[in-house]
Amino acid sequence: MVDVDLSQLPFTLLDDEGRDHIRRGIDLAYFDRDEIILETGQVGSLSF
Repeated sequence: MVDVDLSQLPFTLLDDEGRDHIRRGIDLAYFDRDEIILETGQVGSLSF
């Protein structure tokens, strides 16, 4: 799990369960400076 500070807006508007849901769903990825993450018009993918 990625350690993230959720003590700022908009996360402070969530209850504890909502913040826990965010923490469980966060993934951290690193990309090179000029790396193309998505091409124009390409649809991103969601994983739940």
